[in-house]
Amino acid sequence: MTAACCVCRRDTFLDFEGFDEIYLNGCEDIDLCLRMSDRGFLHYVVHDSVVLHIRGGTEGRNLYNHQNEKLFFERWQSGVCANQSVRDQRLYAATYLLRTLLCPWSSQCDKALEALAIALRLKKV
Repeated sequence: MTAACCVCRRDTFLDFEGFDEIYLNGCEDIDLCLRMSDRGFLHYVVHDSVVLHIRGGTEGRNLYNHQNEKLFFERWQSGVCANQSVRDQRLYAATYLLRTLLCPWSSQCDKALEALAIALRLKKV
C-alpha cells in the first residue's frame, strides 16, 4: 500500500509521528503504511475514487531514490519479502503488462521489461 493519496485521522497521523523524515522525497509514504500495519491498522482501496496524481512531479523527486531504497530495505526487507509470494509477483507482472498495453504513457519501460521477463518466466521470482 502506498500513501501517495490516502486519508487518515489527524490524531492517528500524529500518533505515528507522521512521515519519517529520514527519507528524502520518497518511500516515506510506504514506510508510514507499514508502521500502521504493524500496529494493526488496516488499509482500504476505494476503487471508484478519482485522483489526479502527477507521478514524479515533485522537484528533486528521483535524486535520493538509491539512498531511500537502502534505508527502506534495511528497515522492512524481511517483512516485505516474506509476505510476497511468487504468485503475487506473477499477478503483478501480468497486471503491469496489461496496463502498459492500455496506457503506455503511464508505464515505465524498465518496469515493463522486468514484468515481461517475470511473465515469460525468464526471470526467477
